[in-house]
Amino acid sequence: MLNIEESDILFSPYTVWREESLPFPKERITDPVNIVFVHATVGKIGTRLQENGWTRTSGTPQFLYIANERVKTSAQFAYPDIQNSRFHVRLFPYKHFVFGAVHLEKNKEGGGHALVSWEEAEQFLADMFADFAQQKSGRVTEINFRNINNDGKITLIDLAPL
Repeated sequence: MLNIEESDILFSPYTVWREESLPFPKERITDPVNIVFVHATVGKIGTRLQENGWTRTSGTPQFLYIANERVKTSAQFAYPDIQNSRFHVRLFPYKHFVFGAVHLEKNKEGGGHALVSWEEAEQFLADMFADFAQQKSGRVTEINFRNINNDGKITLIDLAPL
């Protein structure tokens, strides 16, 4: 649970992807939610990201449970390859919030990506919105998730005019 604007928002702090194995499909936790935009839309976030060199990208769709609703990835953006790596974010809109799961990943030989960092990506993305009010939540996820250091906190960015 996260308290934003004096409201408690119940959500799963991890995204999930659905493995379509028959006869029993499974959902597996994938990425921690590490950024939440307030007074935001995916369009407003996407415009700012694209103005700063990010591009829309595709990737495996994931889901996030927010207030007992299953919310599908609405958009994905990537920051161009830097030394065979990229920043990648998935966005999940809910009311006037947009939840994000961002990470830094490197290309693997033969295709696919390998996770490099949660924290470096979270800070890189937050820096794109440095002119808006930001704060860190208390810890909501594991410190060492998927064998990668993670402070377990969410960066909250309020896109309301200052």
